Amino acid sequence: MTLLRKRVCYVLPSLAISGTSVRLVGLMRELARDHELTVVCTHEGGALKPDAEQAGAIVHELDLARPWDPRTTRRLIEVFRRHRPDVAHTLLGDHDAFVCRAAQAAGVPALVSGRREVMNHLTPRQMRQRRRAMPLTDAIVADCRAVADSIEQREQAPPGLLRVIPSGIDARSLDAGPPFAAPFPQDAPVIGMAANFVPAKDHALFVQMAWILAQERADLRFLLLGQGPLHAAVLRQIVEAGLRERFHVAHMHRPTAAAYRAMTRFVL
Repeated sequence: MTLLRKRVCYVLPSLAISGTSVRLVGLMRELARDHELTVVCTHEGGALKPDAEQAGAIVHELDLARPWDPRTTRRLIEVFRRHRPDVAHTLLGDHDAFVCRAAQAAGVPALVSGRREVMNHLTPRQMRQRRRAMPLTDAIVADCRAVADSIEQREQAPPGLLRVIPSGIDARSLDAGPPFAAPFPQDAPVIGMAANFVPAKDHALFVQMAWILAQERADLRFLLLGQGPLHAAVLRQIVEAGLRERFHVAHMHRPTAAAYRAMTRFVL
């Protein structure tokens, strides 16, 4: 007997370099063995679009400026009717209400909302949109207990709707490749973080932590990898803390396996 391949359609703003996009591409590489995969980027494809296509997904770019663009629902209905997914899976939650309406109109059997952040900065409008989508959602998947608790408290989500599936990385990807070049003594313990230079990642807290630890351990070194609008501001904080000689900050498009191997401890 031949099993029918399940169709899954992921909806997110973009496949730009981020933890969410990297994890999604890794997931799709495994799912592509027995699933048909579609990705809808409501904004633009982003740097990881070729990776998603290589993983076996069909990628659509809607080029919409905002999640609440009035064209969003209509454009999503067109994609859903073309690919007839069994599951529509949103990521990051800003457009759940539009995806729910489109999925209902196109007859998509199941809707999953993926959440990866504690969203303390939601506007009243965003909160209304999320609550409006909840009755049409079959499951909300959080990547840690703290995110699930926040959704339950702030959005009044029924506990039975929530699932927690922790994030992970493919450890096999860390085994090969040349060493990472950082200007540190060879035997120095390195505390590192790979994250976009954006407010939610709180690099200021990392610098504060580094300053406290540096008072206790003269051998410690610190490594920051990523890209984003706060890169220059973080560099200024490091200099003001008197830690310039203890830090290496790389404006990396995508952290490599070698960069992770260079870290004694990884912080996020």
